[in-house]
Amino acid sequence: MNIYANNKVVSDADPLPIKMTGGSIGGASELYILEQRTHADLVGGNITLSQPATTPIEIYNTDPTNDGVFRINGMGLNVPAGSPPFMARVRGTPLNVIQVSGSTSFVITVYEGES
Repeated sequence: MNIYANNKVVSDADPLPIKMTGGSIGGASELYILEQRTHADLVGGNITLSQPATTPIEIYNTDPTNDGVFRINGMGLNVPAGSPPFMARVRGTPLNVIQVSGSTSFVITVYEGES
């Protein structure tokens, strides 16, 4: 699956900057995508990341009906159905697995940034 931004394929080797509008994480105004996972990557209720989750993560629950619970680093984050994307750094014990329940359609984006 290819991820496109500004009509270009986004890859780990050539990340594209994402310009934030209306807010920021830790004062950053430009973030780079490290990886992106969707409901298609879900295996046994888990999404596996390439590294532990220590940088900003955005969760977009695109399911129009079902609220989602996304357990990141031991913390359960409730993301309502159809809500705007949620972005934060998540403390706790850094893990590379995100447990997902409820939502049947979502996008998880991991950004480069300080832990």
